[in-house]
Amino acid sequence: MVRKRKKGKSKRKPRLDSVEKPEENIEPLKPAFHKPTIICIGEYPIKILLRGSLVEKKDEPLPIFIDKFSEDIAEWSQSSLNPDSILGLDLNIDTHFWFQVLPSIENDGTFIARLKDKPIDNLRGAVIVSSLWDGVGSGLLPALISQFKEWNTNTVAFGVLPSQMQVSDVHFNAFSSIGICVSQGFAS
Repeated sequence: MVRKRKKGKSKRKPRLDSVEKPEENIEPLKPAFHKPTIICIGEYPIKILLRGSLVEKKDEPLPIFIDKFSEDIAEWSQSSLNPDSILGLDLNIDTHFWFQVLPSIENDGTFIARLKDKPIDNLRGAVIVSSLWDGVGSGLLPALISQFKEWNTNTVAFGVLPSQMQVSDVHFNAFSSIGICVSQGFAS
């Protein structure tokens, strides 16, 4: 059987010595799972995560620890944290109740701008762990979920609830924070 050459094709034959074996250049495919970063809000979850080995893992995304003051977080970590992991509100406001924190975050864009400067730009997602009994955690949770939704970042949030033994104002913070999240459609 004789094949006719089509017009416009090169008459050159490929050289056999320049052809490489396909199996020599193929590297095994590595799964491209983008790990979410962990954002930890409040003294209680921060101190728990600092006890573990999460901070020491180099191949993981950098966790972000948020509380009222950056200096407090640095002190709890005993200088074992990368400064890029620390983000304090660093506002001169009372932070006992959620309604003192949430408006400050929403009305003043400096905290969100500092969060945006953290190495979270190319995140596939964020896992937020927040203590909901204090004003910082209960006020920040709805604000951060809203911001990540605006940035099209998938978010999963875990709220640590107060115990029955704690005073009623911390229960107010926790249930208000959950209520805000549900009313804004974040719990779907």
